[in-house]
Amino acid sequence: MGNEYYLAAITFYNKDYDAAIDKAKSLLPVANESFQGKLNRLIGDAYLQKGDSLSAQKTMDEYAAKVGEAKLELNDYKLLSEIYGRLKLADSTAQAQNDAKALTYPEKYATADTAKDADRFESVAKAYAAAHVYDKAGEWYQRLLDLKLEKKRIRARSTTITWALITIGAPLPMPELIPRCSTRPILPLGAWQRNFRILPPATTGEEWPTPVKTWKPKQA
Repeated sequence: MGNEYYLAAITFYNKDYDAAIDKAKSLLPVANESFQGKLNRLIGDAYLQKGDSLSAQKTMDEYAAKVGEAKLELNDYKLLSEIYGRLKLADSTAQAQNDAKALTYPEKYATADTAKDADRFESVAKAYAAAHVYDKAGEWYQRLLDLKLEKKRIRARSTTITWALITIGAPLPMPELIPRCSTRPILPLGAWQRNFRILPPATTGEEWPTPVKTWKPKQA
């Protein structure tokens, strides 16, 4: 099954979307649960790339109803958010329903991702703001702010730990803290402290200074 799926995927990436759809559909009856998701996403995405948003919606809605929301993966939410974001219907009631789903799927995509991506949080906030759902927009802007503050606290805590290690003379396992002296032998920490002025880590944007006294290798 794996090889057959990858053949369908290669066809998709070659932009032969009709062939990719046909190949993926032929594999669905014999695919296990894991490949069912991959094949349905491939079919839905192929329809979307062709500009057939309605067929893409039908494919993914049927798959979501079949497996249940609890079994939907991060990439399912990502594709569904793309599909509903592109749907444009003549019927105003149906369009309003689609617009509502177009807002909820990016939100589910952002919350399902444990990596907590700031760009995704911001895109959800902007989508709610554009739809004039200001309470939800405010909620997601607050989440974005909290996430950025959390990342700043983590960076600050990392710098504090680094300074503590330097102060007590402990080994520094983090390569970014090694002074820029790659052409010289690796010295013990005590030697670094004697020969180098200690500055904040290189990640702050500052360069390590030149040695206080020039290190010269012993002549053979």
